[in-house]
Amino acid sequence: MDSAGERFEAIRAALADRNNILTVKDLCELAGVSRSGYYNWVRSEKNRELREAKDRAAFEQILEAYRFRGYAKGVRGIHMRLLHMGIRMNVKKIRRLMRKYKLTCPIRKPNPYRRLQRSIRMGSAAENLVNREFESHGPRAILLTDITYIPLCGRFCYLSTILDSCTKQVLAYAMSESLEVDFVLETVQLLVKHHGISLSKETVIHSDQGTHYTSLKFIQLVENSALRRSMSRRGNCWDNAPQESFFGHMKDELASEIPGWTSFEAAKASIDRWMDYYNNDRCQWDLAKLSPNEYYHYITTGEYPAGKKKSPKLVDWEQDYPLILPPINRVFGQDIRGIPYDAETNTGGVHWWTFLGAYNDLGDCTFAQVVRIRDKKARGKTLEKDEREWYRRNSNIVNMKHKLSQEEETTISKWLGAGKEPVNGKC
Repeated sequence: MDSAGERFEAIRAALADRNNILTVKDLCELAGVSRSGYYNWVRSEKNRELREAKDRAAFEQILEAYRFRGYAKGVRGIHMRLLHMGIRMNVKKIRRLMRKYKLTCPIRKPNPYRRLQRSIRMGSAAENLVNREFESHGPRAILLTDITYIPLCGRFCYLSTILDSCTKQVLAYAMSESLEVDFVLETVQLLVKHHGISLSKETVIHSDQGTHYTSLKFIQLVENSALRRSMSRRGNCWDNAPQESFFGHMKDELASEIPGWTSFEAAKASIDRWMDYYNNDRCQWDLAKLSPNEYYHYITTGEYPAGKKKSPKLVDWEQDYPLILPPINRVFGQDIRGIPYDAETNTGGVHWWTFLGAYNDLGDCTFAQVVRIRDKKARGKTLEKDEREWYRRNSNIVNMKHKLSQEEETTISKWLGAGKEPVNGKC
């Protein structure tokens, strides 16, 4: 017997047997448990039943998250899906209940080899501009592309994708029954069509050195689209690791569907459905527990997706600018307002992501103290004695000033009448 509970259950069963002649003491000694332990186990039966009922109810929620949209998920995927359902459940609890009720999650197996294309190249390889810095440049800066082979009725079909390395969004994809370069070109064309407005002349499209990406057609299309080319080192899959990982997860989650595909159309329908799920509903741990599309919205607007509990507002850029600028200048070692910027060419100045990096490295300063006190007050926490004293002296910079909307200003102006003082300091 593996557990004490199983041993106690066996003792109770033996005692219920009419032919049993052994006492509780004898049975406990045979089972290797104490009598006090057995009696405690008997007395706590109702509590065990209550715990079992709670576990079963929680497991039903886990099952619902696990089966969401028909794709199996691991512990973290279940945790994030539950958050989107408005349910907070500890990762350890999810793992315990999955083990208890024998619910298994898919485990990715390592690819034993990497199939490289070695045919004659028509163009030249590009320099590796990424150098595995996939996320530090922000959204729409580094785009990864590659091709994968998908089994289909004893043969293969092929999928080309373009992935934003920062947000992990699939920005464009195309499928084909052949390895002709056309479907790779189509992927780039779809990218420009649907996301061209969010791209810049600094955007890099990064690939391996396969035939499709060294062809003159591909090179010309990328250049005409005002994108920069970048390529991995030959035979080094780690230089395009997020893209390789994406294909691995996709095939794992579609593994149960692939054998049932009887045509290219059926395969494409499944891929289309999974891509929609991936971008909109497949949460990722490193993306603030959001889906790729939700994460892009979050980091570009600062707004956490609807349905989630919003964090309290702790910073007002307009009000806090005098507090933020001095420590920012200290990090940069100069006054950033003096760095030249050309509005016509959109060059120079301080890049937003560089500014955020400096902002996150401010350390202890007046602004940090202001944010700490605002955070405590927003969450209803009690201020320390020195914090209360500091807040009393500096409440004018800690308290956020209420700003009226344009509609509110207009209404108040009507109430006040002509010739009255302007609202929010505006005439």
